[in-house]
Amino acid sequence: NLNKMATVEQLFTELQQVTTSEYLSKNEFNKIIEISDKILDKSSDDKEALHCKCIALMNINRIDDALKLIEKNNLKNEMKSEYSYCLYRNNELKKGLEALKGEEESLKQQHTKAQIHYKLGEYKKASEIYKKLVKEDESEELNVNLLASFSNQNMQKDISKFDKKEFIDSSYEYNYNLSCYYIASENYEKAMTYLFKAREICEQINEDEDDSVKKNELAIIMVQMACLQQLSNDDKEVEKAITIYRDTLKQKISDKSVMAVANNNTIVYNKDQKLFDSVNKILSIREKDFESKLNIKQNQTILFNHALLMFKTKKYEECQNSLKQFGEKYPNQRHKANLLKAALLFVKDGNTDEAINVLSDSCVEIKNNNNNNGNVSILFQLSLSLSQIYLNNKQTQKAIDTIQEYVPPFYRYRIGLLSFLMALLKKTQQGEKCSELLEDALSYWKDNQKNNLHQYIQILKFISSTYTRSQQHEKAVDLYRELIQLDEQKEQHISNLIISLSNVDPSLAEDEAENLPPISVDDDIDVELLEKKGTARAPKKRVNESNNNNNNNNNNNNDNNDNEKDEVSAITTKPKDNEIKKKKKKKKKKKLPKNYDPNVPPDPERWLPKHKRSGYKKPRRGRNKPNSSGGHQGASTVGNDSSQTRKTTKKSTPVVTKSNTRKKKKRKGRRR
Repeated sequence: NLNKMATVEQLFTELQQVTTSEYLSKNEFNKIIEISDKILDKSSDDKEALHCKCIALMNINRIDDALKLIEKNNLKNEMKSEYSYCLYRNNELKKGLEALKGEEESLKQQHTKAQIHYKLGEYKKASEIYKKLVKEDESEELNVNLLASFSNQNMQKDISKFDKKEFIDSSYEYNYNLSCYYIASENYEKAMTYLFKAREICEQINEDEDDSVKKNELAIIMVQMACLQQLSNDDKEVEKAITIYRDTLKQKISDKSVMAVANNNTIVYNKDQKLFDSVNKILSIREKDFESKLNIKQNQTILFNHALLMFKTKKYEECQNSLKQFGEKYPNQRHKANLLKAALLFVKDGNTDEAINVLSDSCVEIKNNNNNNGNVSILFQLSLSLSQIYLNNKQTQKAIDTIQEYVPPFYRYRIGLLSFLMALLKKTQQGEKCSELLEDALSYWKDNQKNNLHQYIQILKFISSTYTRSQQHEKAVDLYRELIQLDEQKEQHISNLIISLSNVDPSLAEDEAENLPPISVDDDIDVELLEKKGTARAPKKRVNESNNNNNNNNNNNNDNNDNEKDEVSAITTKPKDNEIKKKKKKKKKKKLPKNYDPNVPPDPERWLPKHKRSGYKKPRRGRNKPNSSGGHQGASTVGNDSSQTRKTTKKSTPVVTKSNTRKKKKRKGRRR
């Protein structure tokens, strides 16, 4: 009764009391909604009450109700921040950006705008907004979001700005985003370090929470660690990763994006095995509302993997539908879709020419496009697929031309592809071009060694060893000298340099040999004993029986000391001719058949069984016996006379029995 009589002022006072604490629970937000409704019953257009109710609805994830409240009361301009945020949460991203256009934006509106750009995959625009916001507000949330936008751009030059100890020591989200940056930079070791730090902080923060809350908070970190283990290509680490994925899927984590990533990565692990299980997993991702929870790259990957699985399971129509959807949603990724489109033409329709046209058109378009940094890896895949089709058609020269023309130098001059190209050149009698190819590769990596020093060292090792094998020692010497300066493990390179120098200038080889490290010998080793017993014993040789009998008497007269001397000397001295003789291998005489005449050619049917030879005659045994003419066991003979039997065997009359009145067909031949 008191609530009904309460005035609007009293209700606002009650509302203010509920909102005094910094962190509100779900029950407190429900209380705010209840009080706001009471105020709106008395004053339906009270904007302050509407605003309080909208904020409370948003905080308990009733986004649709908050959106309806704003639209119903025409508050799109008055509550622009809240309206754009609701559209962002409902994945209406472009509509959310339009809602923010117009007047000067507040910090809150700029934050929402940055979030929308991030969700659209426009990471550069998002990072520019976050940079401005961080200058005005050094909060943890803004720094975490700024780092996330940078990590997706892989902006290595600016990473030093994010080495902020206050966040690294306190925020697991910050450490998680740092790991994402290093994963994009392929520095997996450092990425794992930050993930361990993130897990440690997360466990400390949620120490007093229930197990379910802990697992939900840790899930994203554990799945990211599993992803790194999977990328390591170490069988043991990959097995650990799969175990984490399975545990995460069993726990049914509330974060849908984590579940989607775990499912997708399990599909990648399965490859061509367990296709039925993989199809079920990819369908479960696409059926549920995962798309709004994932970023644009993750959605692209999952949709493309769906098309790929449909192709592998020979569901070609569904594959084509997925590719069509992929092209409509992500027009910038059409070249990636062309990879699978060409595969469909080649495998399903057997249309090799059309597949070649699709791949070559994409290669030309990407190559002619000046801004093709994002398509470098796609161009690599397209050109390799095209060269593979040429090789299947035995068009080796076209395959070579495709690789040399379209594969970007970053991939073309790697060891695996270099070896492959050299093999193709040698196959087409163009071995002289291999040296030119190696020089081009060396020149490319030398110019780019600042950012790829490890790759440059690997190329130097490969090319120097190739020169050594092909007896081009003068070129190899220069490369070995450079390797000694760049690589920490110099001993092997010094020894290789000495080998090459010995073929060029032996005096220089001797001078270089002085740089070899001294051989370290332990003091405990008895050198004299090693000289006596360190050499291998001579292999035992067979002695002729006559020599054995002659030597037995002499051996019996020797003392034990003499035997020891003989053992030592047996290693260094040659045995006497009368003691040991080499046993000559006896040549076995060829066995020839009896009455063999070398002038007569052998029977060509000699290896065939007798019954298959042309001159074979069937045996005539038992022709006078009863039932020799065939038929079943109960059949009676026409007569006992052998002549009569002989006449009737060729044309036997049908035999009728009581149990079967059907005439039997005449059976040819005799029973054996």
